Amino acid sequence: MADASESALLLAAVASADEVVVVVGSEFDVANRSANEILGRAAGRESLDDLLEALSFGPGERMDWMTLGTPTLAFLHQQQLLAAVQCVLPDYVRCPQLWAGDIPLLGPESLQSWFRRHGIPWDGDAA
Repeated sequence: MADASESALLLAAVASADEVVVVVGSEFDVANRSANEILGRAAGRESLDDLLEALSFGPGERMDWMTLGTPTLAFLHQQQLLAAVQCVLPDYVRCPQLWAGDIPLLGPESLQSWFRRHGIPWDGDAA
């Protein structure tokens, strides 16, 4: 089960983010950025705070889904990668650099709404 520690880890890791880049696939290629298929970008504190709120973790069981997460949310500060959060299924996320396993979202519809408001195509079904 997810707890406040994962939320705190994510908030601490991306506190200085000035942009999020949403890419197809399960990782953000820092070394070869042109290889990333970009679905969209968002910048500005309000937009990033809205995204972090949409990434609130819920009371479900932590899982280890055997699927690649997509899309990936790459949180950047001055173009340096801070954390990459993968969307797994419509209601779980993973961030191997911060926690083990896949964590359920409190309200997956909030994340889908954030994508829609930013014109980022994603239907919530990870491949």
